[in-house]
Amino acid sequence: MSKKRVKTKTKTKTIPEKPSAIEESLSDRIINLLSQSIRLFWEEVKNSYRTKSFAAFAALMVLPLIIILISYAVTQYPGMFNQVQISLFLNGIYGEDGAILTFRNVFAGTMGISTGIGFGMGGFATIYYLGVPIIAIVTILTSGIIAGDREHGTLPVYVSKPVYKTQLVLTKFFGFAFISLILTILVYYTMYFIFAFSILAPLGILIEGISYTIYVANNLILITWIFILTVGSVTTLVSSIVDRPILAGVIALIYLLVVSFFSSFLMFFLGSIADALKYLDLGGLATNILNVNILGFEYYQAIWDIISRAGFIAQQLLGQLIDPITAITILISILLVTLGAACIITQIREVK
Repeated sequence: MSKKRVKTKTKTKTIPEKPSAIEESLSDRIINLLSQSIRLFWEEVKNSYRTKSFAAFAALMVLPLIIILISYAVTQYPGMFNQVQISLFLNGIYGEDGAILTFRNVFAGTMGISTGIGFGMGGFATIYYLGVPIIAIVTILTSGIIAGDREHGTLPVYVSKPVYKTQLVLTKFFGFAFISLILTILVYYTMYFIFAFSILAPLGILIEGISYTIYVANNLILITWIFILTVGSVTTLVSSIVDRPILAGVIALIYLLVVSFFSSFLMFFLGSIADALKYLDLGGLATNILNVNILGFEYYQAIWDIISRAGFIAQQLLGQLIDPITAITILISILLVTLGAACIITQIREVK
């Protein structure tokens, strides 16, 4: 009697992975990525304080502050104080021609906002902080964000560690953003509170004046900071393409000077042919935002007063005006697009 061998198939049960385990590992990965990014960001900030470039950046940011305050103390203060005092005596604290609105106008005029009021150094702040000087300074400072690591051979060292190249670019840029924000706050708040304490405090309206006019300093800080970041993001994009910081800085500086400095010149002679250039003029966009946000309808009234006296160049002046919502949208879009493009290019480029 033959024994039949019965082959039994053993079914192997596959135990599905628990979703909670996946979620935990993913959450741990995100937490590690964030903690690593914060650590890299803080190291970037600490290392920046020890560099000569940061010292030069800080000195050049504070230099106009010193010049404006010296001019204010020596020549401008008596005229400003008398104007606010007369407004307080004739029109009271509030109102269209009151002391607080007059103080806002004299401070904004000194910073370069188009109020039709000038006091010697009027406009120097925005000419400097929203013009060619800061463009040149920021371009030099940010030209080595990526190209500097490539030139010195430190980019492969970073990449050999568990660090994304995009993560590296963003932490370096955010470090620069943090430092520039601190310096911008220091500059504008110092000027604002010196003006406020020296003019409003002797008249007994310090608290009222600050509560109604500090938004001027806040707007100056915010728009100037966004302008600085936009210039830095354009330079960072060039730095992601070019391997040498000096060359990257020169290319970015030439481009920014052409669109920011020569756009008004070309618009004056070419008219509507060069009209699109005004949307690439970073300083012009920032100035338009400040003028309208701080002065509102009064800005358009001041512009009309200028145009009514301008005669044949009135059309050119009107052509340079940009709606503030359009201006801030374009400025932030340029910042985000150029920074995103720099991250993508750096991520896909081969590390040598």
